[in-house]
This record gives sequence, C-alpha cells and structure tokens, in this order.
Amino acid sequence: IKGIYRLSKSIFYPNPASDDNEGTVALYDSAFDQDRRLARILAHELAHENYPQLSDSDRKAYRVSVGWSNCELDGSTVLWKERPGGFVAEDGRHGPREDFANNLDYYLFEPKVLKEKTPQAFEWMKKHYGDKFKIGKGSK
Repeated sequence: IKGIYRLSKSIFYPNPASDDNEGTVALYDSAFDQDRRLARILAHELAHENYPQLSDSDRKAYRVSVGWSNCELDGSTVLWKERPGGFVAEDGRHGPREDFANNLDYYLFEPKVLKEKTPQAFEWMKKHYGDKFKIGKGSK
C-alpha cells in the first residue's frame, strides 16, 4: 500500500471508500459514519489491492473455483462472463476482482453468509488463507 487518504465524498456517493489498483486507498467521510465498520471497509479495499498481487495461478484457481470465465475480444481486451451461483453483493457481478473483494470481506466478517451464498468461494478462501485468517476481537 502506497497510501491511505481521507477525502470528503466519492463521485459514487455514498460509497465509503475506493482504490486505484495501484496501492492507494481513499476513505471518504462516509466511512466514518456511526453505522459503518471501518475495519470492514479497509479489509474490502485491501482485498482489491491483494487480488492483483496473487500469483497468476492463484488468481486463475480462484476464478475457476467460483466459475468465472472470460473471452478475449482483440487479444488484449477481456470480457468476463458472469459466473453462475449466488453473490454476497450485487456489485460482485462486475468481475472477479470485485467479487474477490466482496468474498474476502464476507470471509472475515460474515463467513456463514459467504458459505451459504457462495460455498465455493468460502472453500477457496479457507484453503488459500486458512482457518486462522480472522479479524481479531474488538475490531470495529
């Protein structure tokens, strides 16, 4: 991570945070609202940053395990075909990177929901990160 910055408002308000896929995370004022969990917001954004850092074989193993497939348009442009099965959040349908961030978020904060809606993602996370990869008590 190159930096975590606080900014006032996302252009996608009320989105509480975003990343630039290059190591910079922005936390917007809404991330600090009473009804938000900052630890969860950070975990989600850091998962976005973690996805490209996975080895090619790990990214492929994740995509295959949950059912993402792609097609190349012109040798460089990739379109993702929506994977089958349930999603823990609707924006996960946008592609594997967002789906991964959502699933890792749920693996840490709501593992029962992930296991119910996307059991193959739960199993991949468990195998890849292990049972001890958890949020400590008191994390808000």
